[in-house]
Amino acid sequence: MASGSEVVSTIVKNWRELPPSSYSLKFHNFSQLKKSTTCSDDRYQSRPFPSGGYNWRLIVYPKGSRKDDGSGFISMYVEIDSKSLITPPTEVFAELRFFVFNRKENKYFTIQDLEVKRFNALRTVWGLHQFLPLDTFNDTKNGYIFEGGHCEFGVDVIVASPFTNWEIPSFDEKLLEPKFSWSLKNFSDLKEKFYTSDCFSMGGREWDLMLYPKGVSRADGKWLSVYLEIAASDTLKADEKIYVQAILRVIDPLGSNHIERQLNHWYEEQGSGWGWYQLMSLAELRKAYLDKEDALNVEIEFKVVSATKFAPNGLQYIYTALDFDLDVVTSRMGSRSAVSTVMEKWREHPPASYSLKIQSFSQLEKSTAFSDHKFQSRIFSSGGYKWRLVVYPKGNEKDKGNGFISMYVEIDSKSLMVFTPPTEIFAELRFYVYNKKENKYFTIQGNVLLILSPSLCICFNQQYLLTYSDVEVKRFNALKTVWGLGQVLPYDTFNNPENGYVFEGGQCEFGVDVIVAPPLTNWEIHSFNEKLSHPKFSWALKNFSELKENNLTSDIFSMGGRKWVLKLYPKGDSEADGKWLSIFLEVAASDALKTDEKIFVQAIFRVLDPLGSNHIESHMDNWYEDEGFGWGWSKFMSLAELGKDYLDNKEHALNVEVEFKVVSATNYSQAVV
Repeated sequence: MASGSEVVSTIVKNWRELPPSSYSLKFHNFSQLKKSTTCSDDRYQSRPFPSGGYNWRLIVYPKGSRKDDGSGFISMYVEIDSKSLITPPTEVFAELRFFVFNRKENKYFTIQDLEVKRFNALRTVWGLHQFLPLDTFNDTKNGYIFEGGHCEFGVDVIVASPFTNWEIPSFDEKLLEPKFSWSLKNFSDLKEKFYTSDCFSMGGREWDLMLYPKGVSRADGKWLSVYLEIAASDTLKADEKIYVQAILRVIDPLGSNHIERQLNHWYEEQGSGWGWYQLMSLAELRKAYLDKEDALNVEIEFKVVSATKFAPNGLQYIYTALDFDLDVVTSRMGSRSAVSTVMEKWREHPPASYSLKIQSFSQLEKSTAFSDHKFQSRIFSSGGYKWRLVVYPKGNEKDKGNGFISMYVEIDSKSLMVFTPPTEIFAELRFYVYNKKENKYFTIQGNVLLILSPSLCICFNQQYLLTYSDVEVKRFNALKTVWGLGQVLPYDTFNNPENGYVFEGGQCEFGVDVIVAPPLTNWEIHSFNEKLSHPKFSWALKNFSELKENNLTSDIFSMGGRKWVLKLYPKGDSEADGKWLSIFLEVAASDALKTDEKIFVQAIFRVLDPLGSNHIESHMDNWYEDEGFGWGWSKFMSLAELGKDYLDNKEHALNVEVEFKVVSATNYSQAVV
């Protein structure tokens, strides 16, 4: 971090208990997996699985991808099904997280590339060529291989969904006629408990004043009570709120000694008012604040009224805007030897769950002074649950956030009662702050203790990424509904326009991704059966020299839980030029491969020597993936040699044998595409 041009890797490594949510791939014999991939470009491709509305495959190179400088490592990749890109969108943005289970830790070693990957027709594969050193993985003491060869790989594919959740509260301080006046004549003779003014418009909303001549019940008949409320004719939308900054006055009829009170309040509930039950004493009012006509003159002057725009689709919202001057504070951040920090990076892609845009940060600070110093967003939906983004522009003192911007996510507690179970929800949180100078989002995820030398300084407005953080999945439940970060960015750093977080007179933007970890439903488990009870199948073709058929098929036989046949061409197939014996092993037509199923076979083919042990042998190591497809040899042995030495004397029979060494079997989830 010595220079602004330095770019640090976006790779994050950590341990977690929660399994992968997109796909899991288990093998019962890692050494056999390595052997099986020698005939498939040294890689294993999983079945397709769905994530984010697209189909994907997990690809594992158990000996490393040599083409990608992965020799000596486990290499892991994700490939999008190209058919998913035929119709718009023709590009898909996704984050990738790869897993390897460790039995010793009873956790998953996880590597995540926080850089969003762009999948398109020109680039369908992304991944990690050096996931884990083979020596480390292969050493059973380390726990990645266990119980005689078992291992597990996995992946999360987190598709960045289109930006649809937004809200835009703006704070209007340029009101054309900011004052409303109300005269209550013959005040001393008023008999009603309370009086309501005419409705009036201000900041695009309808309001009225409510006045209690003898005060509300708490005033003990000694005080004037006055409240500002939203008129009954102006209905608040679901979860809408309005911020008002105003001055309420009782006018001095003889001079300028008005009684004034400052109002700063968020209106959030229909029919609720805000004001003072002890605005002024009735004794003082009768003495000096009634005019010649015994009238009480009340005035309210509005300074700010907020207005909100939001996405029209139910609970899906996005931005916040404020129109005021920004107090500039000089940025100051010193170097420290031990810094409690977070996983930080820059990215161009906006938050997918929620965005909150502010047009005046200074006004946001003022507005939260009366709401526990926090701003709560509208409710938004993510992962089937409802959430709020919570921002403390001056920091959350209760969470050691003094001098910082603090950001949190709160789950709507009602979401925890809809489904029982679950009463717990696991989610990853990623917080965003937009930087106009970089034209990117400063992104924060997880917790980590970073040790720095005294000579180093964290410059939050430069393109730096601190790696190896604990990107921990958060557990939301009835006892813990809020998670977040008390120290997102230093306040001084954020509030200095030179750093780019506050721009164009006070604008700024916060955001969050809430990535709910769904239960694992897509998986496959591979076993390689090496202990076959009757591993050989023999086939005698009598009077071989007189056979007229183009090809012959053996009886069906069972091996490794599947049904097979041998197919033999006495004069060779089309590639044999009539000079060679051709022979193939096929899955029997009665045993159809399921969609995208594949079977690995390791076997030895023999044409037996009738007089001794000089058999003709060839070894087969192949994956069967296509219906009706066979593996074998067009030129297994020459017909000249066969006729000379390999037909028995009694029946002129050719004796063929196949000995199976390995037949794979696969269990898989029904949810797989």
